[in-house]
Amino acid sequence: LLKPPKVERMGSKKTAIINFISLCKQLDRHPEHIMNFFLEDLGNVSGAIGNSGLVIKTVLNSNNVENLFKKYIS
Repeated sequence: LLKPPKVERMGSKKTAIINFISLCKQLDRHPEHIMNFFLEDLGNVSGAIGNSGLVIKTVLNSNNVENLFKKYIS
């Protein structure tokens, strides 16, 4: 079972998934691959993997992020 994503707002327009890399390792998938899936699913928003995990230029809550992982896994 996947650990819950740690989601944090960064300013007013960005969201960081702090434990993104460890979740990718848990799924045994390349972080870039999952990131691209998320960004495309969210309507081609931009994002990048950095020191604070995956930072996406849109506002998401932990529920949204959990649903993205569920969608990715299924």
